[in-house]
Amino acid sequence: MDADKERDARRRGRKGRGSERKELELVLSRRPGAPSAARPARRQVAASAQPRVEPPPPEPAEREVPAPPPRKAARIVAAGSSSMDAARREQERLLARLLAADGRGAITRAAREYRAQVGELPEEQPVMLQLLEHVEESVVRDAIEALERLLGAEPPHKRPLLDQRLRRLEEYAEEAETRHAASALRRALRA
Repeated sequence: MDADKERDARRRGRKGRGSERKELELVLSRRPGAPSAARPARRQVAASAQPRVEPPPPEPAEREVPAPPPRKAARIVAAGSSSMDAARREQERLLARLLAADGRGAITRAAREYRAQVGELPEEQPVMLQLLEHVEESVVRDAIEALERLLGAEPPHKRPLLDQRLRRLEEYAEEAETRHAASALRRALRA
């Protein structure tokens, strides 16, 4: 019989605990120095033996009249013409096409189209780096000269790619002038 009572007590989870249940204790914490959410932070004021005397309010004649806020100057801006915007968008599209071109033929076509529609190519490192792959060696020599000027002012953006293209020109260019220009720029990069 005792075994049955013991088994029933185990099932109910009362063995060793007694008949009372424990309540969960909720503990709240806060950061030191942070005001509690229940009551607003109180200002601490040093106590003094003398009562605080507030100065009398200024007389109406003494009051300063606030200055009006400064007026903003109106700017007249000429409305941009839609043809100007369209031309600028077309120029950016052609330049993006040149920079994204892959292979000598695609780069040559993109550069020719840009020159035909816009004019001279911008003298920037990424553009000149692409022009090193152009089919016409006169364009390549112009790009090498432009790169010499640009690299004198700032470091190369894509040094490994520039070195690779210059080495290819140094070895495989048809004209000796192009080979010498590529070799000179490559030596300048190493220095």
